[in-house]
Amino acid sequence: MRHVHIVAPESVLEQRCAARGLSHLEDYQASVLHPNEQSARSLAGFADKVLDTKQYTPLEIADQIMNIWEK
Repeated sequence: MRHVHIVAPESVLEQRCAARGLSHLEDYQASVLHPNEQSARSLAGFADKVLDTKQYTPLEIADQIMNIWEK
């Protein structure tokens, strides 16, 4: 089993939600306060690999996941 944790800076996540509409941004802001979301974010420290979606394109992320998977 491999654990790949995909992250983005908070500002990028908010920007992406805002681009979908105000209600999406409000939903996102409420969801980040939920204990499950807080717990999920803390799992990055246990991951085999952490990938930042601001740094990599979706294709680059998929390639890196496949490289980890194949090892």
